[in-house]
Amino acid sequence: MKLKKIASLALAGIMAVRMLTACGDTSNDNPNEEVPEVTPVSNANAAINNVLDENADVIEFINNDNLDAALATYYASHPIKGDSWTSKKSAENTSAAQNIASLLGVKYYGVSDLEARIVANNAGNNDTTKRDGLVVYEFNTKAYTEDGVLKYIGSLVDDWDLAEDSTDTNDDKVYSWTGSASVMELSSDSGDENIWVVAILITRDYVNA
Repeated sequence: MKLKKIASLALAGIMAVRMLTACGDTSNDNPNEEVPEVTPVSNANAAINNVLDENADVIEFINNDNLDAALATYYASHPIKGDSWTSKKSAENTSAAQNIASLLGVKYYGVSDLEARIVANNAGNNDTTKRDGLVVYEFNTKAYTEDGVLKYIGSLVDDWDLAEDSTDTNDDKVYSWTGSASVMELSSDSGDENIWVVAILITRDYVNA
């Protein structure tokens, strides 16, 4: 019995040493640079749906694993630099949106593209092509809670004029809308800030009435 106990303890010791060795073998180009922590938030789409009022029957937000993966992939290799960003108006947002859109094969990115080419019911926006647009927002976790961020995004979506069709077509067809949101809590690689990063993907399709 004692031998079994000693053998078990020895095996546990060997496994612990192997685990420590594996951790020590992890490569890092800059050992002094902290790897940013990425924490996915899973309830983003449900939370936004709960905020919608005017557009509750027009658009539904659904989970999108590809969006989650693209968001994580981008920020894994493009960490926020220290405390040099500004909530909601970060200069990094456009670059992030462009790169994440590219990973997803989305043509339109950024707030202006999303509103002008996807949301806005303006002249010339009457084609039957399926369109996707993506925008990225950043918020300081010291100023915004997770719930506050999602309520803010939901209020933005609820204010959009998600028109059924352009008056130019008059073809008895309507737009259908879907959305996806992905949220992560990201730690800067230097400095003491944590950031909520929110990616919003809007899809407008054209269907028979």
